[in-house]
Amino acid sequence: RTHKNYEPVIAFRQGDDICVNATVNRYSTDRDFNCKVNLSLFKESSRNDAELGFLFMDTIKAEELEWYIHRRKLRYNHLFYIRFFKMALNYIRAEREAEEPYRQMLSQALADGNIGQPNLRSELIDRCIVAWRADNRGATLEAAMSTEKG
Repeated sequence: RTHKNYEPVIAFRQGDDICVNATVNRYSTDRDFNCKVNLSLFKESSRNDAELGFLFMDTIKAEELEWYIHRRKLRYNHLFYIRFFKMALNYIRAEREAEEPYRQMLSQALADGNIGQPNLRSELIDRCIVAWRADNRGATLEAAMSTEKG
């Protein structure tokens, strides 16, 4: 069984399948361990059709998720997930806050090099971060900037 009802995890492709590493524990012991879960093999069960919820957060912005959370008309079929969406929103906000010094450095580097249009630099930085994370399985921006090349 899963260790937590809601947990941000990094999805990765393994062949044609989409997998995640989730923290789980056995019923017989209290020992936690990581387990690869193949999301592509998920089958709906008759017990509960809302067992597996996921939200791909690689390109979503806090403002977009907040907009969705506050639109009751759009989420009426997803009440089971509202706590999950709010947890995801807090996760995205914290991540963005941690990234802010690096985003400012990148923005200054673009300005110093006169790269891109000033009003589009923020979007360019967003796309670069998304591409870097996709290539590095969700690693933090701090990890990218702490390398010799960063």
